[in-house]
Amino acid sequence: MNFTSWRGLFVLFLVVMAIVLLLTPWAIKNVVGQSPSTIDGLSVALGLGFIGVLYVLTESVSAHPQWPLLAGLLVASIIAIAWFIYRQLHRDPPLLNLRVFTSRIYTKSVFLTGISYVALIVTTILMPLYYQNVLGTSALVSGLAMVPAAVVLALLNPISGHLLDRMGGKWVILIGQGLIIVGMTAMIWAASQQLLVLSIIMAAFIESGNAFVMMPSVTMGANDLPEALVAHATAVTTTARQLFGSAGVAIATALLTLFTNQNLQHGPIGSQIIGFQYTFAIFALVGIIGALIALTLPAGPAKKTA
Repeated sequence: MNFTSWRGLFVLFLVVMAIVLLLTPWAIKNVVGQSPSTIDGLSVALGLGFIGVLYVLTESVSAHPQWPLLAGLLVASIIAIAWFIYRQLHRDPPLLNLRVFTSRIYTKSVFLTGISYVALIVTTILMPLYYQNVLGTSALVSGLAMVPAAVVLALLNPISGHLLDRMGGKWVILIGQGLIIVGMTAMIWAASQQLLVLSIIMAAFIESGNAFVMMPSVTMGANDLPEALVAHATAVTTTARQLFGSAGVAIATALLTLFTNQNLQHGPIGSQIIGFQYTFAIFALVGIIGALIALTLPAGPAKKTA
């Protein structure tokens, strides 16, 4: 970003994806059996209702929201989502098998995975904005400042797996949610200190919490389902995680804009600091909700359902 506009970033990834696509026929081999399948086009179209809700969330805090248009789009999106759910429950085979939500533990695991992913994705969005807009760093420095947290996340993932085997998912997840809450809460204070190293440490706390929540939650949820539903559960979890992440980014940026605009009397930097503080406070509350959900999980190692 120091050498080109934001469009250059997309050009770079487009080139990388094109190379990967060209190499795929030779680099990737089928290792499992294949069976004929179809894609339900209507379900795909109805799934756009989720995008509609996210768009409404984003535009509702814009400078000049078009309320009649947004209200109409929200109603249409909700109807599409309701139709989508009904279709998945009554079509054979469904695009997404939503019957996996009959398992309470799996349902809780999806929410925990989503909350964890929200913390991760919101951190990767908000922190670079804080580094550049408040601390005045370059795009290169703000990107490099995110590396320590990513390294900590990678190092803690295998440790999380070992703890899951020894302690069970409930306590590992609670450790992770605790780290997320501490990191988010501490950023309320750290945002006003305007120290790069301190902010990097807080980001590492948040992302380390993700290591202790994401994988254990997925494992507990899958273990509570019959083997025949595990593949469907993986698809549903992945889809839900993306929806949670997208909603988190939309809400975070909307809140940051809203709180910053409400405090412009504190100056360009002061108003942004307050915006970041309020935004991190709200997502700390989201982390607390995750911890409360984790408290309802059964203790001890999860047993695989036959």
